[in-house]
Amino acid sequence: MLGKAEKWTNLTMLGKGMGGAIGAIGAVVDGISAVESFRKGEHAEGLASSASAVGGAILATAAFTAAAGVQVCPVAGQVVGAILVVGGTIAKYSIGAWKAHKAEKSMENDAEAFLKAGGVKSGQAMSCLTCAATTAATSGRSCNRSPSNCT
Repeated sequence: MLGKAEKWTNLTMLGKGMGGAIGAIGAVVDGISAVESFRKGEHAEGLASSASAVGGAILATAAFTAAAGVQVCPVAGQVVGAILVVGGTIAKYSIGAWKAHKAEKSMENDAEAFLKAGGVKSGQAMSCLTCAATTAATSGRSCNRSPSNCT
């Protein structure tokens, strides 16, 4: 019976160590992403990735030391690490969504300018754009109205 308990203890330690390794890999990936973002001049993404990398490193350290049976990182530090990881992830998602919205708005403005240059009035141009976006989103087809009857 004692031998089985010892095997389970070793397996548990292995699992904790694997969790720490996965956290460490995530921290390294976030660190690399932060460096690349800063090199591109994308400072907000760089800060978000940096926060996530630091939080991941804190959590990985806590997991590795727990697997060894020592607590180097107190619970408060682990909470801070988790907050940094979650906050960094939310910030990266929000920044990505904002960039996508900005790009979409730019394309809408270009399309509206194109329609206006073709003689379509401002209100009609926006109606055409709305028709095209709605039709494409719901059916996967393009709007079948011509610019002259987009009202």
